[in-house]
Amino acid sequence: MKKISIILILFLSYCGSEKLLKPTKKEQVTLGITAMTFYLNPSKVKLNFILTYINRYGINNKQVWPMMGFLYGAAKKYGNKYITSRLNYSKKNQIAVRLFIDSIKYRERTLQKINNRAELNDLYWGIFFATGAEEIIVKLLNIANRSVENSDYGKFASIMTARWSLCSNARRYEAIKEVLSEYVNKKEYNRIVIKILTKRPYYFVKIIRKRQALEH
Repeated sequence: MKKISIILILFLSYCGSEKLLKPTKKEQVTLGITAMTFYLNPSKVKLNFILTYINRYGINNKQVWPMMGFLYGAAKKYGNKYITSRLNYSKKNQIAVRLFIDSIKYRERTLQKINNRAELNDLYWGIFFATGAEEIIVKLLNIANRSVENSDYGKFASIMTARWSLCSNARRYEAIKEVLSEYVNKKEYNRIVIKILTKRPYYFVKIIRKRQALEH
C-alpha cells in the first residue's frame, strides 16, 4: 500500500509539473520567427523545432488556427505522416493534433465551418508562412476586398482582420508587398490595395475597435 501511494504521489507530481511547464520569452520569440520565415528557407530542422515546441508546451487558443494552417502547409512538402508521427497526443496539444488531422480528412468541412470568420484568415496565414504560396495572399485579398456594408460582426471581423493583417505583413515581408503591388492596377482591387499599402495597421485596428464598442 505504501509503495502504491509513493507511485501515485510521483505520478501526480509529474502531471502537476507538466501543467506548469511554460515556454520562456526567448522560446516564444524563436517559435514566431521560425514559423513566420519558414517559407523563405524550409527545412526539417526548423519543422522539427516547431513540432517539439508543440509537444513540450502545447499551443494556446490564439495559436490554434494559424498553427493548424502551418502544419497543413508543411504537410504538403513533407507529408502528413511525417508530421503526425512526430506529434504526441496529450492534454496540452491534442486540440492542435485533432484539428490538424480533421483538416486533412475533412478539409472542405473545416473551411466551411470557419468561412466568413477571422479564424479563416489565421488558417490562411499559417499556410502561407509554411509554403510561401502567392495564391494564399490572393485569397486573403479577396476577403479584404469584400464590402463591410450591412455585414454582421463575424463577416465584418473577417474582412477587417484580412485588411489589417495584409497591411501589417506587407510592411514586414517584401514578398507579400510584391504580390499585392501586382493588383494595384487591377480595377476591382485598386482601391483596397492602395489603402492596404499606404495606411498604417493601426488605421484598421481603430475601425475594428469602433465596431467592437458598438457590439457591446
